[in-house]
Amino acid sequence: MENNHSRKKFITNAGAILASSMFFPSIWIKNSFAQSADFVLGHGAYRYKVVKGWGMLDAGKNPVNDCHEMVEDAQGRLFMITNETKNNILIYDKSGKLLDFWDTSYPGGHGLTISNEGEEQFLFITDTERNQVIKTDLKGREILKFDYPKETGEYEFPDQLVPTETAVNPVNGDIYIADGYISQMAKSTDQASAALIQDLKQRGLLDETLVIWGGEFGRTNYSQGRLAVDNYGRDHHPRCFTIYMAGAGIKKGISYGETDEFGYNIIKDPVHVHDFQATVLHLLGIDHEQLVFKHQGRRYRLTDVEGKVIKQIIA
Repeated sequence: MENNHSRKKFITNAGAILASSMFFPSIWIKNSFAQSADFVLGHGAYRYKVVKGWGMLDAGKNPVNDCHEMVEDAQGRLFMITNETKNNILIYDKSGKLLDFWDTSYPGGHGLTISNEGEEQFLFITDTERNQVIKTDLKGREILKFDYPKETGEYEFPDQLVPTETAVNPVNGDIYIADGYISQMAKSTDQASAALIQDLKQRGLLDETLVIWGGEFGRTNYSQGRLAVDNYGRDHHPRCFTIYMAGAGIKKGISYGETDEFGYNIIKDPVHVHDFQATVLHLLGIDHEQLVFKHQGRRYRLTDVEGKVIKQIIA
């Protein structure tokens, strides 16, 4: 019973972490902010100072491109994964000095997890282009590969598995793989999302809880590359995408905004990210025009010099 309890607890915690990585965007720091040695992120007990120039490399020798994750090994070294095949794995010390790099065979390097097995440590690399999860040692030697789970019946073709993250249960070594691009993502999340809203409503909490469901960018309904039976769209698309909101102060049963018939461009009631931020802050009781901080002689705010509250969606 103790093992089952630990496994259930692990799945709950890991699921929350994996879900947050799929649905919430990364935080990017403006270069002008990073110039200040005193620039601090976070609040309360969780405050972090930005270290200017940490880990900067010669792009001609060690290009980084997209980076999604970094882990620390038992020696205190930091392993960072990129999708640059000149150096998929970059290894730093804590001062930001490059210690080593390896591998050239992970064109879709995305997620990186480190696990302990006795006195040894191993990496789990998710590759969205190879459609595999690869287990390696800390020197890059491949130990094991995980292909698409045909036996589940959820996948018809190997390329339908696009793994984005892994988690390893420290109790029994079970490996959990998140498919962040699965074609049935909407189907998989719809029931849980509806249950959350219904649960809040039944407990009288929905009126004071703001629910926001969205992703980091949109997806196309067409393919920009070679069209195939197992490759037919869902490419990155920043021009338009959908977010739903419910709860505190949100008008019920409406949709706002409209795209063309191809879902390519917005043709009616566009909402800029600054408008969205201004609206969320308004619903939380904060005037976005008053939320400012001074930096290098200028007053900054989250919505920059733009942003307007979208009153049409407010009850």
